[in-house]
Amino acid sequence: MSHSKESKDLSSSTSSLSSFSSKHNGLALSSNDIKAKLKGLFHRHSRGDANLAQVVICKRFAKVPMLFLAKRRQRRKISIENNDNSYTDDNAGIMALSSSGKLSFEQVPETFEDYTQKLEEALVLLRNMTREDYESEITLKILRFLENLIHQPKEWISGAKLKLSEMKFPEMAMTLMNSYKEKGYLVRRIVFVHSILLYNSMSNFTDHEFDKEGLIRKQSADAGFIEFGCDILNDPSYRESLRKCYVIQSPEETMQSDDFNNYQKILYICDSALTILYNLANLPELKIHFRECNAMTIIAEFTKLPTNTIQIQFPEITGNEEYILSIKELQDVASAIRVTSCLLLPLIMNEDEDNLLATNTSEVLPLLSGMIQMYNRNDQRFYGFSFIELVDGLSKLMVRGRTHTFIDQNLVNLLLNILEHSTQDNSLLECVSNAILNAAFDERVQKFLDSDHAINVIRSTKHSSQSQLVKKNCEAILWTLNRIPHKCSSTISNSCKLQGHIMISYNRSVTAMCLKIRDRLKSLHYNVWLDVDNINGGVLESMAQAVENSSIVLICMNEQYKQSYYCRLEAEYATELRKPCIPCLMQPRFRPYGWLGIIKGAKIHVDFATSPFEEAFALLIREIETIRRDIMMKNNNNTQDKTPPPLYHQPSSGYSPIYNSNTIDGNSLEFKNKQRNVNINNPILDWNVNLVQQWLVRIGLSHLENVFTNIDGKLLCKLYQMKQLAADSYYSFLAKHFDRLEITHMSDTLKFDYELEYLFQ
Repeated sequence: MSHSKESKDLSSSTSSLSSFSSKHNGLALSSNDIKAKLKGLFHRHSRGDANLAQVVICKRFAKVPMLFLAKRRQRRKISIENNDNSYTDDNAGIMALSSSGKLSFEQVPETFEDYTQKLEEALVLLRNMTREDYESEITLKILRFLENLIHQPKEWISGAKLKLSEMKFPEMAMTLMNSYKEKGYLVRRIVFVHSILLYNSMSNFTDHEFDKEGLIRKQSADAGFIEFGCDILNDPSYRESLRKCYVIQSPEETMQSDDFNNYQKILYICDSALTILYNLANLPELKIHFRECNAMTIIAEFTKLPTNTIQIQFPEITGNEEYILSIKELQDVASAIRVTSCLLLPLIMNEDEDNLLATNTSEVLPLLSGMIQMYNRNDQRFYGFSFIELVDGLSKLMVRGRTHTFIDQNLVNLLLNILEHSTQDNSLLECVSNAILNAAFDERVQKFLDSDHAINVIRSTKHSSQSQLVKKNCEAILWTLNRIPHKCSSTISNSCKLQGHIMISYNRSVTAMCLKIRDRLKSLHYNVWLDVDNINGGVLESMAQAVENSSIVLICMNEQYKQSYYCRLEAEYATELRKPCIPCLMQPRFRPYGWLGIIKGAKIHVDFATSPFEEAFALLIREIETIRRDIMMKNNNNTQDKTPPPLYHQPSSGYSPIYNSNTIDGNSLEFKNKQRNVNINNPILDWNVNLVQQWLVRIGLSHLENVFTNIDGKLLCKLYQMKQLAADSYYSFLAKHFDRLEITHMSDTLKFDYELEYLFQ
């Protein structure tokens, strides 16, 4: 969840309130004082103040409960005298605001180096804390200092972020979080206040605007926060408390009911945990962590959270406004939890779980749509989300739920209206145009967009926008609606010609690896097409021509590729033209699913994610040459010359390709045909199942024994003959059965292939 754009600054309010309260000799602030101070702070920020911690007013007490506790403490007429410096459960909230004694790191820094030194001092103190010190006042001051980190000058923040990563702050935070959880958020107020401060810091540090490189988020996932957060949300007592109905007969019950007080704490804790999980889920490579701890099912429960759990039975008269305001803010936090859960689900779910998404978000989507319509007239945040963040979340819901009824004419018209009247805000136009593009896959949405007004808006935006991404999105929308004519190969035979190139289809997140593959292929004189070298004119037109003129398409798979509209367009168009595709794995532990899983099918993939580059590249070359030979043999069945020309350009002189030995001429083809018939006297044919198992042990592949259950020498020979007669089926067969074992690696396939060839030769 972003806290960075055009909203109200909460943590700055905390810091300012601290100094404000110290001027009043440590006395608890009155309700009017707090409101006046907050109001002044909120109106002081202009639209240009894009502070990284700006959040919405309605969450000021949810995010900084010591304000709420101080407010409640004033109602109980509890005051802190000047000479009362004790730190207890009763005054923890107020002392978090008003403690006057300062440690060295609390002094105002004058330079970036000074601030970095103070940050390091605070982190060293925190790291050296014993378990008994976790609820001390010093720890509270450290947590407050860290929470205010993002309010430093922007040029300092990058260095501070690196310091947090260098000193592994997420690991320290997880140690404290586990301790606070064990001691109980509901048991002692000190534990609760410390926890919320820590959660606030983690929410800020894991936000995309702060952690653009993903360093803090990756460390947080490695430290176990995803599992920790899911464990909190999966607590049955917490969920039961959030579903209960609380009837408030009088204002005093808001303070005196332990049950209601626990409800408030649970609400804040769950909201904070979900916020951090949402931030982590925005890093696609962390999706596997969510899948492994069953986060989908856990988070889906919070989309159904009731928001009318508090019923006010006392009159709204003068003197009760503060109580009613606080209760309404609690209801807002409950709504925020539902929205956060709704936007979190599409980030962690697989495509075959769309029905689950529809079931759990149907009631929240009208709320989300209403929020977007409200923000079309108002630049403030709501529930802590910016307008762009809400539209981006809606865009992800669209691409994941294209067949769901919530995408209606009103919603499409709303997005078109924003597209038409937000010509000066490039970031907003990029987000909205992407949402329309994702929705345009749905046939119902295509009908909504198929009007003169909609087409004119899209075309006008395409020509007037200064953003290349907006132009690209609008062009893609028109392409999808067939308003831009595009060529489609009329005959399948065109796709079998070898007068083409090897096209690399990829997402920009793996650009470096794809450039390396391109350079290595070119060094072997292969003809390679990569968009960074060849984009001329319209993006989609160039892409279509690249697919049509290709002989082989390399599909570089990762989570970002799966989520990309353009990557999907390339892959599906290549499949439509029956272009041979070689899947290349670019993300560890990623298993293609949905449309990408269908395209990948049983094809053997080349693992560039975990295998050494040279090993993976060797397998890629073998796959390219196998496809090349298969295609040429099909095309040359009626000719005498069976020699397939290579996909690379032959050098004019003085060069012999390193894979030259694989070239097939007429004599070698005849020799290969003879080799397909295994000698009937080969002793391998007499092997029983045990001898095959012993052979696997001998060649170092004993972990494949389960794959070769009941396989004897004759069946092993059949596998070898499959390799000789139908290489594609052979490698697909191996991939299908080897992939079932999570302990297998690509090297196992290569080694088995080599040993099988050696065995029968």
